[in-house]
Amino acid sequence: MMYSEFIEMSGNSESYISFKEYTEKIEPIYMNCDISTKQEFIELFKDVFKKIVYPIVNNLIKTMPIEDKLTYIHSEGSDVENHIKLIDLQARKLAYQYMRLYLGV
Repeated sequence: MMYSEFIEMSGNSESYISFKEYTEKIEPIYMNCDISTKQEFIELFKDVFKKIVYPIVNNLIKTMPIEDKLTYIHSEGSDVENHIKLIDLQARKLAYQYMRLYLGV
């Protein structure tokens, strides 16, 4: 599957999943698994993100002090935004590890 196909089918943006992340993390999982269609892989990908990545990030934001939430909303490039991005990246890495283990890759 090409990167552009992945972006279109997954509904993620290029600013969220970079080409580098796709080629180094996602594509190797896809190429080495026994899933027969691109759509099946995308559905698994979406399901894993729904169960792992989004709850982690949502919980982080939910438990943040109101001051940090306001900083996040009003200050692009803030420490709070960078912290959220770091946690999101770590959660995605965890999701990729889960997919590798689940698929036996």
